[in-house]
Amino acid sequence: MPLSEHERKILSSLEESLQNDARFSSRVGHVRLSSRRRQTRVVSVVGFVLGTTVMVTYYTRSVATGILGVAMMVASALYFVSTLSRADHFVEE
Repeated sequence: MPLSEHERKILSSLEESLQNDARFSSRVGHVRLSSRRRQTRVVSVVGFVLGTTVMVTYYTRSVATGILGVAMMVASALYFVSTLSRADHFVEE
């Protein structure tokens, strides 16, 4: 669905104001995830993949082991989400 003429004008004025805002462009250009947050997220993703592997591989042999895999997945997902909910996501360089 194409934009109306009014919507195009609004969009172009927003783009122009963002291009002219030096403070905004400098902050966006120098923001990155802190290394600790990145490490926490990598650990949680690896834990989730490991839990999925345990669940799929061992569920037919032992239901308890399959449930352990699901528990690992849930714990990893909660750990990942807890890093997202913290207020200081980004660190300025």
